[in-house]
Amino acid sequence: MSKNTKYFAAAFLLSMPLWAGLNLFSQNLENTFFLSALSSHPEVLAAQTSQWELQKILLQEKLRRDNSVPFADILAKAAFSLYVDERGRTKILYAKNQDQPLPIASLSKLMTGYVVTKYFPPQEILTVTKEAIAKEENTGDFRVGEKFFVKDLLHSLLIESSNDAAAALALSWGRETFLNTMNDETASLGLKETFFADEAGVDPNTPEANINAASAKALSELPRHILTNAPEVFEILGLSAYRLSTSQGTFHHTVKTTNDLLISNGWPAKVLGGKTGWTPLAQGCLLLILEAPNQNGYVINVILGAEDRFGQMKNLVDWTFKAYEWKPL
Repeated sequence: MSKNTKYFAAAFLLSMPLWAGLNLFSQNLENTFFLSALSSHPEVLAAQTSQWELQKILLQEKLRRDNSVPFADILAKAAFSLYVDERGRTKILYAKNQDQPLPIASLSKLMTGYVVTKYFPPQEILTVTKEAIAKEENTGDFRVGEKFFVKDLLHSLLIESSNDAAAALALSWGRETFLNTMNDETASLGLKETFFADEAGVDPNTPEANINAASAKALSELPRHILTNAPEVFEILGLSAYRLSTSQGTFHHTVKTTNDLLISNGWPAKVLGGKTGWTPLAQGCLLLILEAPNQNGYVINVILGAEDRFGQMKNLVDWTFKAYEWKPL
């Protein structure tokens, strides 16, 4: 074998990993924008990084911040906005005190609903007890002895945020068992700075007692798991009203959403669902999920500790629409 042939063979063998890596990305080399992204990041090719890393760079390139739009001043203790594309890639759009654990009020019912959906048969019949209707507030106007399917109590829990529905569901299992399951699910999902002491999210009776708490960032992670593993939760949260009947088929009442932004918001993107919350200690809380303006994935928005939760959520969403260039992916 000649010296030139040896050099050629060696060069060919050395180049094979690079070409193999590039083949992984061939499906993305469809437009000049992706080529531009690669040329802007030659270190990626030099290091022969994974396809996932290249995809993340592409996401950053196509969702650029418009720096002519000033940073939003959201009047809340914490605020967070996270974009999730159809491949599961994420980009933080806005963050304020996102890691600080704060009281979350009825946003707790997202986990309550997740546990119910995961473990309870939807057609199981539950009886409303005296202990259930003794729960703070009386949304739903339930009465002792009334019987409902689990699926109907779930609608009351999520749409009108009924504390009595939350209590009826938890008590059917045993409250301690139910709360332990909520916290076990929290741990298994890897949600940090998150704790549940009440199935409905009400404030404790004494200052030293535990309170439901989570960070805005952790709350943005929970819907991602729910949308994947229990999508019916957000199908329910996307409803503005629901006719609730007893298990015998007798009409009970019309469940109406507590989420004002589900009905009227003026946004070009569809609201997929959301959950409201308010207590004296937590103040106004709101989680809202919208379709992404580029019609690829969705945006999770969280507001904690606001006097005007709907107004501040409107400000946050409006800002994310203006502050980023939402190019199709």
